[in-house]
Amino acid sequence: MLTVLEPESLYPDTLLEQRVMGSTIRILQGQAKKALMELPDELCAQADGLTTLRLAMPKEALARFPKLKVVIRMSVGYGRQQLSDTAVTRSLAA
Repeated sequence: MLTVLEPESLYPDTLLEQRVMGSTIRILQGQAKKALMELPDELCAQADGLTTLRLAMPKEALARFPKLKVVIRMSVGYGRQQLSDTAVTRSLAA
């Protein structure tokens, strides 16, 4: 089972996300208000995926996610994050 972390806890539950992602995905919520660096290491270590709306994703913060395979940016219109700033190279076969 893959684990997706919603670090901002934007909503009181993850029922809609769970319906969309399906039963093979476990969704966790964090309590980050301004930065990914606010999350505990134990939570970061569990995440295969990260879905965020407002938080920036600098490579120093993404380095705290050893299993990370995908980052989902929940936004419409424009991206404020430079891909070169967040690029992390990992083998997806691991």
